[in-house]
Amino acid sequence: MPDDYVVRPFLEEDEEEFLDLHANVFGDKPAEWFNWKYSENPYIDHVPILTVEEVQTGRCVGFRPHLALKLRKGSWRGVGLQPCDTIVHPDHRRQGLFTKMTQAAICKYKDEDIGFFFNFPNEQSRPGYLKLGWEVVGEMQTETRIRSPSAWGKASPNRFLELAGTVANPLMRGFLNLVDFQFSFSNTGSTIRKYEKPPAQLLSSISKTGTADKFNLHRTKDFYEWRYSRPDIEYSFYIANRDGESKAALITAEIGSVLMPTTAIVEAVEHQDGSCEDQDWFELMRAVIENSDSKAIQMFAGDIPRHITRRLGFFSSSSFPLSRLQNPPQLVAYPLSTDGNSLNNEKVLELQEWDLSWSAWDVV
Repeated sequence: MPDDYVVRPFLEEDEEEFLDLHANVFGDKPAEWFNWKYSENPYIDHVPILTVEEVQTGRCVGFRPHLALKLRKGSWRGVGLQPCDTIVHPDHRRQGLFTKMTQAAICKYKDEDIGFFFNFPNEQSRPGYLKLGWEVVGEMQTETRIRSPSAWGKASPNRFLELAGTVANPLMRGFLNLVDFQFSFSNTGSTIRKYEKPPAQLLSSISKTGTADKFNLHRTKDFYEWRYSRPDIEYSFYIANRDGESKAALITAEIGSVLMPTTAIVEAVEHQDGSCEDQDWFELMRAVIENSDSKAIQMFAGDIPRHITRRLGFFSSSSFPLSRLQNPPQLVAYPLSTDGNSLNNEKVLELQEWDLSWSAWDVV
């Protein structure tokens, strides 16, 4: 690194400069968001950010933050770090600061009780991660119910898609009206209750918390209380009840741009005893659809059985036409265990070893 800069641990007094630089590069975030994500994160005992300081002025000109999440797989329980919100001041770019901060993070967390780094970088930043040792685990396929193809097209830089979307609008509207009509008179026996605050105890009692054979979030009452207290996003919680018991749940959030507002199904929670049935998923999805005013509804593929989402008008990113129109997020990882490709004999770099919902991604 040039002698003009030094990488060091984050200090409490750096917070104001972090928020100022974040506002300059990405947009304003409140101090409550910083506290939730970093300083009050329950899964790590320090603020997991590295700071680049300009030696001559003492100013903070770059930050390398990480979101700590507790994961599980089989008998293993541990913390994974998700690189996110990386910022370099515009006047100090092209100085290798991203590389040096990342290398410093690897050195720091190899000596601590951290399982791995994992994240979903975009096409611009992915090559930098791969150059530094991250490996592509695989594509996280999505499923999307598109209400407005024209909005989808306007959000794309491809002008042809905007024109095609305008033409497709009435066709899609007719298709979805037909899809919704076939379920409008059904009576499945499941009733749906909607919550505006996380019913953490109820969610944890439903959620599968036993041994699982894939890497996924360790969902407990404390997890639900913390994860969905994020102050800059509003969540909705739908619980399906049948025969006097809660069988499943969906958690949603409104995300996306002004051009393409989207309802994200952040998490699908299935009862741990396996008693959830198709009727429960149908009623939950119908409630989400009826309560959403967004241009699209989207989720990670696999959260809900495909035969259900297909009947409700969701298209898979792995099939035409979405396979031609969007690039699904790619999961990349950097194992920090000494085995390189394993963690307690469990492989980190194979997609079939993971089972993640959108709640494992810091963007929502």
